[in-house]
Amino acid sequence: MQIKNIISFIKEIIFFILLFLLVVPMQIKINGIILNTAIITLTLLAVSYIVNLLLKSKIKRTTFTIMIIFIAIALYTTINSLFYSLNDISMLIRIIIILITFFGVLQYVNIFKKYHNDNKELILKYFILIAVINSIIMITVFLSEDFKLFLYSYVQVNDLAKIHLDLNLRMSGLFFSGFASLSTFNAMVLIMILSVYYTKKSLTPYQIVYTTIAMIIQFIGIVLSGRTGFLVLFFGLLSLIIFSKYKVFSNIIKSFILIILFIVIGSSYVDFSEYSEVLDWAFEFIFSALENNSFETKSTDILFTNMYFLPENETDIIFGTSNFGRSSNMPYINSDSTYILFIHGVGIIGLIILVSIYIYLFYYTYKKRYLSIEINFMLNFILITYIFVSFKDFYYFSYTGHAQLLFIYLSFLIEDKKYYTKGRI
Repeated sequence: MQIKNIISFIKEIIFFILLFLLVVPMQIKINGIILNTAIITLTLLAVSYIVNLLLKSKIKRTTFTIMIIFIAIALYTTINSLFYSLNDISMLIRIIIILITFFGVLQYVNIFKKYHNDNKELILKYFILIAVINSIIMITVFLSEDFKLFLYSYVQVNDLAKIHLDLNLRMSGLFFSGFASLSTFNAMVLIMILSVYYTKKSLTPYQIVYTTIAMIIQFIGIVLSGRTGFLVLFFGLLSLIIFSKYKVFSNIIKSFILIILFIVIGSSYVDFSEYSEVLDWAFEFIFSALENNSFETKSTDILFTNMYFLPENETDIIFGTSNFGRSSNMPYINSDSTYILFIHGVGIIGLIILVSIYIYLFYYTYKKRYLSIEINFMLNFILITYIFVSFKDFYYFSYTGHAQLLFIYLSFLIEDKKYYTKGRI
């Protein structure tokens, strides 16, 4: 029995590490070679999935439809780019990465369910733990200069992240790039905690305590990464309360009381004035609302003043210029908005084609809404979040945790619909 338990424990460690590697977009430098752990892991899993498909000679209809939509998007953007000598193939590369992520996640879920008797909730709990670990690393980096120097001598971050790390203002944790994208990820996971645990009819005191601690850590992760997460958190919390018909409200109240208790106790030991610069930045929109009766920040001023502009002529507005603004071969487009970059790249026609995948996924989740209300909520929450945050930044199925989370929930419906009968919500 002891040997069996040891083998079972080792198996769980392997599954956890595998999920960690495919979720966290970490770049590690070893002997001068930079390895992207998420891409490597997802690619290996995707290849395994494709080999299995070829051997079985059959594919789920939904999987096939999603694949065809992405291939059609890739073909359109490539054909469009041919008129400009293929100077910008960034969208083609992104679609390839999206398909790798999709197939890789499907394969992981298939393998996981094979060895866990369809205990898919365990994947979600592992996912939450991974996000919490990254937030703990962010907090540790913020508090310890020595740990920061040690960690980033091995883990690579982009140039902008380095600047903010030097200022000790915005942390990335193990992510290659943090900021609004990481903040959104942290907020999604916080809502995920509520969805996984707080939709249950009752929680034990132990569950209330450890989930509350996890949510506090995720909230601090939002504070240390970007303010977009606060908007995502507010939208997700409001949606979950309404969607669950207020069933989660009693559990949230218990957790809120515990949070107040932690704050009271913590204020006796922590001097928050030491962190005034970070707090002033993170909650700038609240201070702005109190002082100026508006939620404006420096970021929103720059966004709406400088980052919303269209191509110069009508033809380019309709068909694009095949420039998504980030290729070294093409002029830089000074906008972070997904939709603005898409219009510059492939025009309004291309924009409609690119977002068609959202329309299909909304249709699919609606069609499967009775299989699991809980999963249906999370899928719709992530998709709606994508649509709104894309006005600010580039979020198109980013493999920085968002796409992995979306595809995990999606794969639950695609791969084993019989498992789900009724959701808890």
